[in-house]
Amino acid sequence: MHATSYDSMEQFYYKYCDSLAHSLRRPLKILEVGSQNINGTYRPIFAGHNYTGIDVVVGKGVDVVVKPWIWGDRLKELHIFDVIICGQTLEHDAQWWRTLEQMRLAGSEGTLACIIAPGTSPYHRVPDYYRFMPDAPIVWAELLNAELLESWWLEGTAHSDCGAILKFKGDK
Repeated sequence: MHATSYDSMEQFYYKYCDSLAHSLRRPLKILEVGSQNINGTYRPIFAGHNYTGIDVVVGKGVDVVVKPWIWGDRLKELHIFDVIICGQTLEHDAQWWRTLEQMRLAGSEGTLACIIAPGTSPYHRVPDYYRFMPDAPIVWAELLNAELLESWWLEGTAHSDCGAILKFKGDK
């Protein structure tokens, strides 16, 4: 993870999650998709909340190991997530659209999502499949059946992150 991604997630927390926690009068239930800590983690941003990190591999920062593209219903049975975050993960996901479908299954009406993915970062074999352009959040919103609250493109940085804040609609 790089500093601009962490900063974007922190801004999401202070703009949306802090007030949501106050209105609900309880700690938020957070799901991080792709939580293995390779070069950093978002977990400290959400300190004091109920945080579950999932990934397809065992690793530092992974609370639950899941099979790719078939985990949404299982997690929904365990938790109802207020917030789902996914940062610096989709570029490593051969079928990222299926992951978004699973994110939708793990959420419900009103769930907030923050997705951050690189647009121009250097190739980094993990594997590394995709880069996302400024219009990607439109597709993310369609796949999640969500309202696109805001999106951004951090041009001029080494990674030109593409990001979005979304709010799940009621019907799937």
